[in-house]
Amino acid sequence: MNPLYWFLKTLYLSFGKAFFSLRVEGAENLVHPNQGGTIIACNHQSFLDPPFVAVSYPGQIHFLARDTLFTGKSFLVKIFGKVIAAVNAVPINQDGADLASIKIIINQVKKGNRVLIFPEGARCEDGKLHDASGGVGMIVAKSNAIVQPVRIEGAFQAWPRHMKFPKPGPVTVSIGKPIDFSYMGKIKGKKQYQEIADTIMAKIGEL
Repeated sequence: MNPLYWFLKTLYLSFGKAFFSLRVEGAENLVHPNQGGTIIACNHQSFLDPPFVAVSYPGQIHFLARDTLFTGKSFLVKIFGKVIAAVNAVPINQDGADLASIKIIINQVKKGNRVLIFPEGARCEDGKLHDASGGVGMIVAKSNAIVQPVRIEGAFQAWPRHMKFPKPGPVTVSIGKPIDFSYMGKIKGKKQYQEIADTIMAKIGEL
């Protein structure tokens, strides 16, 4: 684990426990680094989601981040871009599920990395689960990755979209059993991609 990742992980874990009573349920289901490429699929409530999911996992995981965070012109954005790149953030175009972004995610998974994605896309505005796009199913199909469903609760109450800063409150990260979609055989077409995406959201909803 690189020193910066270790430092930030330790910092966020302490921060989570001190101010958000951060709990992890289903830790026995966690996919470990030596188990190969994995898509960690989590609902998206808040800016707290990426760090709190990350500290729930042993070792390092990879994240997705808006490409503009890596290419900004201001000094602070440039520094921030270098920091998140150093802790395994992967730049993607979030204006849409473009093929280039999908290929980047697939390549990361094929390298054996565990990659955190949010099937719903943007942070929710009401704290509820929402539909996932079929692009998630395409990523699963083309990477042949196992999928670990994860549900975060309490993060919306702690830091919803309309608030500038978070407020203390309990947050729980629930880890589901990995899903292997190889039972579907050769997967091709939008209908099957959407079926995978819907199954992932259903599994998240069960947690």
